[in-house]
Amino acid sequence: MELMPIDRRQFVSAVGSSLALPGTISKLLADDNSASKAYGSGHFGEWIEDEFGLPAFRYECDQTTDPKAVTKVQPGLLSATDHIHQVGNDRLVAVVSNYGWVSVRQDEGGPKFLNEHCPARGHYGGGIGWLTDGNEVLCTYGSNFERVFGVGYFRKKVASSNYEVDQAIIAPFGDDPVVLSQATITNRGKSMARLRWVEYWGCQVYQFSFRSFIEEFAGGTILDVRHKLGDLFTHKLEPLDSSAGLLETKQFLGRTPQEETLWQRMNGNLKAHPNAFLTAQQESVPEASFDDLNPPRTFLVSLDSAASAATTNAAKFFGAGGVSNPTGLNHPLDGDLTASGPESGLLLERAIELKPGERRTLYFLYGYLPEGVALKPLVDKYRASAASVWKASGSE
Repeated sequence: MELMPIDRRQFVSAVGSSLALPGTISKLLADDNSASKAYGSGHFGEWIEDEFGLPAFRYECDQTTDPKAVTKVQPGLLSATDHIHQVGNDRLVAVVSNYGWVSVRQDEGGPKFLNEHCPARGHYGGGIGWLTDGNEVLCTYGSNFERVFGVGYFRKKVASSNYEVDQAIIAPFGDDPVVLSQATITNRGKSMARLRWVEYWGCQVYQFSFRSFIEEFAGGTILDVRHKLGDLFTHKLEPLDSSAGLLETKQFLGRTPQEETLWQRMNGNLKAHPNAFLTAQQESVPEASFDDLNPPRTFLVSLDSAASAATTNAAKFFGAGGVSNPTGLNHPLDGDLTASGPESGLLLERAIELKPGERRTLYFLYGYLPEGVALKPLVDKYRASAASVWKASGSE
């Protein structure tokens, strides 16, 4: 039998058509107000056809105030009001949330999030931006703004009477380990606007460690044990040439003798008392290890123009105002690149001026560098093609 070639557009169209058939799930999602919306729409939003002719879901709920948005979940990486989508390509998968955050998953060397979202620890994933004129702040993290979950992208729109931000997080078609963040900023006011845009991507690793899963039986939760593992990595952050961005390298500090003794005891107990679910664990090999002790370097690059300022102390940037109104927005980023612990993050600032009615799109590239992949060719490629990446990916 000869197989017919099919591209992503044909596949999505075919699958979308099948999902549009009447069914139990669609009926459960619908509510009394969805009669005027596309079939399959419901309380949280509606299905649309985007500008590329592909299906997308426009999310319209304020999950922080709507009781229907609450789902009982086991406390962990997601809250009871996180509604998630995935974007990705042949190499990379990113989880995106209705709150606006993005966490990139990377599995070579061991499954992990490269930029964990955990507000209780001051980590907010990535893909978040703030626009300020020194008085007003617009933020692409929260609940009360437009969100679109699309094929290979996540779009966020937030606006006031003075300004509008249209930010898209795009996984380029292919196998490059990157996501493109493009932020189109519009001056809706009647006077010249001098603005600052700050782009944030976290760098705290969260590993889906099987060793941590076993160690949790000695006490604590698996989240606690995995967070302790993440805290055993330091972060070296250095500037790229010509103020292009930041490069982050993790270094494993090593476990304490007490932790190694605990592991040997736990594994010894499994060897002496195996069961149908767990047995003693053999020493792992690098390509199938319990933990990745050499995670890849990550980077954040400003593509269309040099960054005007940067910092790596995310905890100091958020300060008392938190993610919605960071203290660090009160002044340009301080240029301090010395943060090396869990407080670390990748933050770049762009200063722009817009005339009344003028708009401008800023482009950033976030990604990681697995073995054999160099940074410069990636940056050169997307610096030359940033403006066309979204459209090109949507047509594949």
